[in-house]
Amino acid sequence: MSAEPNTKFAPEPKIQNKGRELSFKQKLDQAAHDARKPDEESRPNPIIEKGPPERPYDDTQVEEFIRQQHRSKGEDGLLE
Repeated sequence: MSAEPNTKFAPEPKIQNKGRELSFKQKLDQAAHDARKPDEESRPNPIIEKGPPERPYDDTQVEEFIRQQHRSKGEDGLLE
């Protein structure tokens, strides 16, 4: 697929512009290749804080609402 075994992308497109404007496909190939190049070395995203997420302020209200909805179901599973 690629001439370089350590890259997962195709090699840079060879654009020959002999006094003519680039074709749409050539421009598209060049833009796709340029977009794959990382601007800087990639670095892992740092985790700011480890631990469980904080519960939203209205979580207890939502929890109670869901419990009420569950209790209000009849035998057929429909709300009464």
